[in-house]
Amino acid sequence: MASVQKRLRAHYQRLYIDAKRKVTPNPDRSVVEEDIRKQLAIMVRGSIDVDAMAEQKAVHIIETLTKQEGEDKDEPASLQLQLFGEKFGYEPTRLIKDSAGNIIEAELAPLSFVLAELRRSSENVQRATVWNTRKARIAEHFQRWVESQLGGGRSIRELTWGNCARETGILRGQP
Repeated sequence: MASVQKRLRAHYQRLYIDAKRKVTPNPDRSVVEEDIRKQLAIMVRGSIDVDAMAEQKAVHIIETLTKQEGEDKDEPASLQLQLFGEKFGYEPTRLIKDSAGNIIEAELAPLSFVLAELRRSSENVQRATVWNTRKARIAEHFQRWVESQLGGGRSIRELTWGNCARETGILRGQP
């Protein structure tokens, strides 16, 4: 599965590079995300596999129905649970997955489904925490490097993350 994801990411990277060539960059070499999305849509329109798209949409529907409403924004829900002094939204029809590839509505879920959901949530928190720490370290390292380079008369266009990673010796491996 990882090799499929790696190949898909590489394919997406090539599509992005091709799309980026067809849009006008901003002065800082960034590009407007909407312009890239429109260009990508033009590029993929001719190569759409309807069966794959339908399968992807089916996966998206199930994934959407497993999300807790307001999970990202603490939106108020019509039904709430009050547990240990906290109130939070409850959707009896939200789908819950077990560890064996089965799904069930929340109100019908046995303990094994609820525990499987807790395990996945805990794993997600751990991964998010690791990446948050990495991103904080990257930002701190990059900021210190930029500050050290600003006094040396270097062009602001040269103060990029790629240059920082290469010049400070933290980049390893081959692309």
